[in-house]
Amino acid sequence: MNLRAGLAAALFLLAANAVAQSSSVEWVAIRHADKAGEYEFSVEIDYPRFRGAKFAEVNDAYRRDATAAESEALEAFADQRDEEYFRGWETLQRGSAAQAGAQAVGIRLLVWAYTGGAHGNGGTLCSLVDLRTGKFAKPGDVFAGADWREKLVPRVDSGLRRLFKTKPGFSDAVPREELLDALKADTRFCWGETALTIVFDPYEVGPYAHGMYDVVLPYANLAALLRKDGPVKVGR
Repeated sequence: MNLRAGLAAALFLLAANAVAQSSSVEWVAIRHADKAGEYEFSVEIDYPRFRGAKFAEVNDAYRRDATAAESEALEAFADQRDEEYFRGWETLQRGSAAQAGAQAVGIRLLVWAYTGGAHGNGGTLCSLVDLRTGKFAKPGDVFAGADWREKLVPRVDSGLRRLFKTKPGFSDAVPREELLDALKADTRFCWGETALTIVFDPYEVGPYAHGMYDVVLPYANLAALLRKDGPVKVGR
């Protein structure tokens, strides 16, 4: 297995093992394959579709993002397939769903693409769907108070410092203001069955070779920060 194939496989193995699937969600597959000389091109995109009419807006958003990625990959391939430097491109997206209590489902999408060069690049896109409303829920809908990000910073900092002991980052610690800014990105909040995972993609806090840095925060340890009327509740 070559390096880029191995990295892609590792990313999607993590996705497959990250969380259990939810019965509220089915998965739609987009597949394309083509060839330019001896080099292959492929698009493999999976995206979630929630069951029920009230999820129409959420489903449209996931579908639009997936078809936009599909169109971008196909157009790029059509433009570049005859270029001398073309070496075969891949666009991949794999996903998993977790029942985050009785009232919400967390979606985690791992995307990866190779468009030439030494290696491909990947990233994580997470979201939360409130089963009560059929709408997306933001982290601010889950956490109580205006200062919830400030309260999360020391927990994330502690988690990263532990990870850096076995996977050194760019520095021994990430500055507080950088962590606070990072927590403004809703897509790095990955909601699982028993824990919230704050994800830092390759290159964000450490070298590419070390991959993703996942800071796992059990809901039981976050109970004091959660909204009582929010979609994610401890013990449910």
